Amino acid sequence: GEDRVREFEAAVREDLGTVGGKRMVEDFGGARDVHLRFLGARQGDIKAATTMLRNTIAFREEAAVSQSEANLDNTTLAIQRFWGGSFVGHTQDGMLVQVHRVGRVDPGSILPHGEEAIRKFYICWMEWMLSLTREVGLACRVPTMVCGNIEIYDFRGIAPSQVWSLLPGIRAFAKAISIGQQHYPESLGVCFLLFLPKSVAYVLQNVVNGVLGGSTKEKLVVSQGDCAEELGRFLDPASIQAILNPQAPLHRSDSFESAASGDEAEHREARKFDQPPKGNLFASAARKLRLSLLL
Repeated sequence: GEDRVREFEAAVREDLGTVGGKRMVEDFGGARDVHLRFLGARQGDIKAATTMLRNTIAFREEAAVSQSEANLDNTTLAIQRFWGGSFVGHTQDGMLVQVHRVGRVDPGSILPHGEEAIRKFYICWMEWMLSLTREVGLACRVPTMVCGNIEIYDFRGIAPSQVWSLLPGIRAFAKAISIGQQHYPESLGVCFLLFLPKSVAYVLQNVVNGVLGGSTKEKLVVSQGDCAEELGRFLDPASIQAILNPQAPLHRSDSFESAASGDEAEHREARKFDQPPKGNLFASAARKLRLSLLL
């Protein structure tokens, strides 16, 4: 495993020494995380991982990506107001937890902004995720942050009759989400699709099959219920209860706007307010085993 990492490190040393490469290393939380993320995303294939890394450096330079602040504009902030997701906390070993109340998403207010604006919004979301990942890693004192996010999509409130009206929004965001696979490797640890009606599951399956890669599909957990037992592998009962409470607000105080405001003290305090109780330690032995298999 480590021999492969060192070989990859040598292969991309020159790339990471460029201005764009150095900036990406900083944004991703260090060279070690960059090596593990890209090598893991390509199952240890050094040639494929090198190509992916070079494409990502080019993507970040072309899109002028640097921790999302440079990409903020009124349209991006407007889309966030109708976005049903939020980062709500993290587990004790540093896995960020994001919750999406799908029933609160307003496609009619998002789609008119156009695909390019949605793409830009999603890049901002992913850059915000990287920033929070670095902070959580320092707070939890974990050596690397390649365990990925816990993403929870709550489909309560979605009636079967709404499926076709949601389809344009699902397709638009599916295109944006493909950016995550291409340029934000190993960001997903596990994704829960909860309270998912069969009719919606059928539509999602067709879209997902055309967008997500095989390794990403393996991280999906689909349930028509709350999947509390599976969630219990990552979170304590109090956190699960808080997250699954349909009346609980997803606080917006810790938003793109506050993250870019420069008021770090206020930003940190807002995030503390968002956090549910810390979860149980993730089965780190299983995580290490998965990484060792990839490397």
